[in-house]
Amino acid sequence: AAETARDRDLLKTLRESILRRLAVVRRAPAAGEAGDAGDLDWAVDQIALARLDAACARLTGRAERSTSGFALFEAAEIARDRGVADLAESAEALMPVRSINV
Repeated sequence: AAETARDRDLLKTLRESILRRLAVVRRAPAAGEAGDAGDLDWAVDQIALARLDAACARLTGRAERSTSGFALFEAAEIARDRGVADLAESAEALMPVRSINV
């Protein structure tokens, strides 16, 4: 809705809110580490941040703030581990690079 209204201030406010939440949740669990109740929240926040960055890029014509592809990968893994396949697919769709040909 903020993008449709071309409300960059609201997009900025939403982004700042997510960054505050991420400062509390901090990170995804490392490989082999047990997840906690906050890991899915972290994943959702990473996906929301990537969506906001994309919306800002579309409005300004500038490159996205480069939401970490690794963070989106971890978000997708957490969502799959928690049985939320649709959320995992959302994260994967936002990844800047989905495969590398060697």
